[in-house]
Amino acid sequence: MLASGGDDSSLEYQWIIQGNIVVPTGNPFLYEANNNNDGIDDDGILLLGPGLEIRLDHVLAVDIQGRIVRFEPANSSSIPTNYQHHHHGYIKLKNDEFLCPGMIDLHLHAPQYAFTGTSTDRPLMGDDGWLETYTFPAERALGKDLPLARTVYENVVHKTLCHGTTTVVYFATLDLEPSQLLVDICLEKGQRALVGKVCMDRNAPADYCHSTNQNLEDTKTMIEYIRSHPHQPPSKTSTPLVLPLVTPRFIPTCTPELMQGLGDMAKTFDCHITSHISESVDEVQFSREVDRQDRGVVAGDSRSEEHTSELQSHSDLVCRL
Repeated sequence: MLASGGDDSSLEYQWIIQGNIVVPTGNPFLYEANNNNDGIDDDGILLLGPGLEIRLDHVLAVDIQGRIVRFEPANSSSIPTNYQHHHHGYIKLKNDEFLCPGMIDLHLHAPQYAFTGTSTDRPLMGDDGWLETYTFPAERALGKDLPLARTVYENVVHKTLCHGTTTVVYFATLDLEPSQLLVDICLEKGQRALVGKVCMDRNAPADYCHSTNQNLEDTKTMIEYIRSHPHQPPSKTSTPLVLPLVTPRFIPTCTPELMQGLGDMAKTFDCHITSHISESVDEVQFSREVDRQDRGVVAGDSRSEEHTSELQSHSDLVCRL
């Protein structure tokens, strides 16, 4: 972000927003207040709580690459008032409105949107477990019915955006086409996302399991599809709206060969990785039985491990990764 003041002559703005703007200032759980001021200071800043403040009547300007380049009090803004008010992207918030950063969902199974808010009525693993009863059928159905996949994905992207979630890490399905469709819809609706085609080559239904090579080939195709998508922001200096995500479902459904191949691919294409570890007691036991010594073959810096409810300690997480 550029500092207040200075020459704006070289900047081209996409949006100029004036009004009350919420700003996170730090981790609220690590926050140590250095004063007890609960009023508005001279710069129009009001403390809302630990690590959170609202800046009253400020101007926030975004350039054509989507970067915040100005954020300053309206009464001392370096952007001329006349220019602001006549700009095509000028938005003036009402006195009782405020702008806040969008929320980020680090783990969302888009095909399972219909299950939102329902309780878990069975264990994760096994022939009558959650995966076999609900998850795999829901995902498999989208591969056989793309109109249904569009309906489900449009609903989940629309609903999350309406609730202020502007960035999502999405698990899609094993099948390539519905996974690509989720990318299309995120770009159509303007949601920032990381989208992964789920990979499985063992311990899955016969009609919902691909070979190691097909998983790797489809993952590469998915990466290329996302990065070359015509609806990505046009400028090479922009951050892509949707990023590719290497996505082994978890150890029980991925052979060491698949895990190694995906890890190599993530390094080659500089991709993020997401998966599951220690989601439930039965999953941990099964993982130990099928692949104890091969745990953590996928290696990379940009990874997200979900549902780590059964980890015993920080060292437990480190040894598994």
